[in-house]
Amino acid sequence: MISQTISLILSAFISFSFLGSPNQLIYNAQPITTAKSALAFDINSQTLTYSKNIHQRLPMASLTKLMTLYIITQENDLDQQVLVSKDHTSIGGSTAYLRPNTTYSIEELIKASLLNSANEAALALAEFNAGTTEQFTKKMNQYAQKLNLKNTHFTNAIGFDDPQHYSTAYDLAKLSLEIYKNKFILNIANQESLEITDNKNNKYQLKNTNKELNNALNLQGLKTGTTPDAGQCLIGITKGKKPTLSIILNSKNRFLDTNSLIQFTSNTL
Repeated sequence: MISQTISLILSAFISFSFLGSPNQLIYNAQPITTAKSALAFDINSQTLTYSKNIHQRLPMASLTKLMTLYIITQENDLDQQVLVSKDHTSIGGSTAYLRPNTTYSIEELIKASLLNSANEAALALAEFNAGTTEQFTKKMNQYAQKLNLKNTHFTNAIGFDDPQHYSTAYDLAKLSLEIYKNKFILNIANQESLEITDNKNNKYQLKNTNKELNNALNLQGLKTGTTPDAGQCLIGITKGKKPTLSIILNSKNRFLDTNSLIQFTSNTL
């Protein structure tokens, strides 16, 4: 009777996958996450290894900046010069403490947008590209349509909360896989710290908001985000022979959730 009870308990919490020989058992317990929505994807095999509410529309916080930077790298040259105005630096939220009324290259502003998630940098890039933030937002939604992001809509280039500013884990995975092809963005997102300069040779120290970079699981970028409505968000990509893409939306502990998904995927395949 006792052994039967133990067997029932184990079967409720543990599943096994047979790969190759029937004698080869892989432990495959489902990860527990605090996120409202989560996704894990093995890039090599193009296999979805974990999903939780992946089509639920949710705020995406500064994960928004991935679309902003995707557009910039598609349409602008990295050495173009952009004026960061006082209006940009007074926008609030996450910042790289850039000097107002100062010019920076697009490359330097991309670095600030990725590492520090600098709102002033992303806003300056958007206005430089399209003339106004409104025009750039229209362009963001056009790109979303081109990439077939059916449950994504943008109202700003930064990630501020808005009822009509949302995406899904599934759509963000599609966007991330496009960005995965861009080695320039990937290389920046993987840096723990960087130094940038403006046109007056003032230097700024950047520190990545991703606290788990280069951990034991080989976590690299891609982008963090946090707002009151969005909660903690994180898109992670691991390096190595079995790269994994993970999406975490509205989490109480985005790094713990991300690590759980990566470990689960490495044990599954």
